[in-house]
Amino acid sequence: KIIFAAEQLLHRQHPHLSGFQDPALQQIGTFDVQGSKEFVQILFERENHWLTVSTVGCDVATVNVYDCMNSHLSTPLKKIVADLIHTSNKFITINYVKMQYQTGTSDCGLFAIAAACSICHGQDPTGQLKYKQEAMRAYLLEAFDDMTHLEPFPSASYLRTQTTRIESKEVPVYCSCRLPNDGSGMVQCSTCKEWYHLRCMGISLAPEERWDCKLCS
Repeated sequence: KIIFAAEQLLHRQHPHLSGFQDPALQQIGTFDVQGSKEFVQILFERENHWLTVSTVGCDVATVNVYDCMNSHLSTPLKKIVADLIHTSNKFITINYVKMQYQTGTSDCGLFAIAAACSICHGQDPTGQLKYKQEAMRAYLLEAFDDMTHLEPFPSASYLRTQTTRIESKEVPVYCSCRLPNDGSGMVQCSTCKEWYHLRCMGISLAPEERWDCKLCS
């Protein structure tokens, strides 16, 4: 509820940006597709870790990941990101942007909100922006008391001239669903050579002989 409340505040302030969907929808896989729109979305990883993804300022089919643990997305989360983008391209590009590493293990939600807030306000929440972690919780509670706006979180420094550290990974996407291979089984069209998830095609086993997708049959 806290994460979504912060997202709602940001969305009211920045209606030109998309995303800001209730993270609870992640559990049932019902996020609205964002496509080519610039969006900001807070997601949870491994049930107890929060991070922010955004396409603001990105190339087509590219998303930035802001994670205060600076870790890589799990396969299920790559699937969710691919679904948000839903590109016709052959792959999506995930930029793992190095940001401030949190002290301790309990403030990832605060860092995710702070990163989303910085993005909305035109700041770059990378290693060049150092949030005052000890002040983040009280700052957010004060913003909730007001419930009208959410300004960038207190930071100790903001140096625009530093080089942003990014690790980029291309993730192939397939099928009519435009999602990655999750290991659940796939079949290749004999004509167009596109790969399809068996579940999306409504079949349980890949045919041993020639098989054509609906577009080619």
